Amino acid sequence: MFFLAKDGFGRTAWHMASEKGKIYVLHKLWEWGKEILTPEDLNKLLLDDDIWGRTDGYLTAEKGHINVSQKLGERVKEISITEELNEMLLIIDGE
Repeated sequence: MFFLAKDGFGRTAWHMASEKGKIYVLHKLWEWGKEILTPEDLNKLLLDDDIWGRTDGYLTAEKGHINVSQKLGERVKEISITEELNEMLLIIDGE
């Protein structure tokens, strides 16, 4: 789970790929993350910040990587939809 590790500045592989605009790398990290993390943990990872308080989204915007920002936004929506569906299924299953 190297992509969860942080460097001395609190940056993950997600931060570095976002800052450099490496959309393919972010896609691969996302796919690996979906295999082993819960949607909640994925969401935390996407919103994780470095020691300066910069998230992946902030870094993509700061560097002008619009296509990467859009992809990150899609991923956040995907997580939100998944969580909502899981909650609905729990409610239905519990009835």
